[in-house]
Amino acid sequence: MKELEERGRLDHLTLGEIRQVLAELTALAFPGERPAPVPVESPESTCTAPATIVNLTPHPVRIFNGAGVVVREILASGMVARLKMDRADAGSLDGLLASRVTYGGVEGLPAPEEGTFFLVSLPTALALVGQRDDLLVIDREVREDGTIVGCRGLARPCIGR
Repeated sequence: MKELEERGRLDHLTLGEIRQVLAELTALAFPGERPAPVPVESPESTCTAPATIVNLTPHPVRIFNGAGVVVREILASGMVARLKMDRADAGSLDGLLASRVTYGGVEGLPAPEEGTFFLVSLPTALALVGQRDDLLVIDREVREDGTIVGCRGLARPCIGR
């Protein structure tokens, strides 16, 4: 990358140079993490066609790159998928109100659609692990003063060992 900086320009790079720059920037942005492979369009590419992502959370989701720049914002769709909850009074605990909460099925989630993924909360997605493979959650949160303001990517949740 130093050689590229000395040139003073980063345009007109070869594919190999672009891959090298991306790998170095990723290593700087996420020290200690193994960088993800960079998909490149070619006849051998395993990239899939663009997908539609429907945000079923009540707020926009901002996706940041390693430099802290928003590269995409997925606006709230106006529909919200949530876990059903039944709350019952459980008295008090050390002077604090206590409740017993029973979580049920998911409400507000559309039926699967070919080529469409639904961005939902982690509890909603985890409730349907093994039942739906079209659910996404935010991954690698970006915080400002402790508040989540976005993420660096999206993930498909699954239950591991």
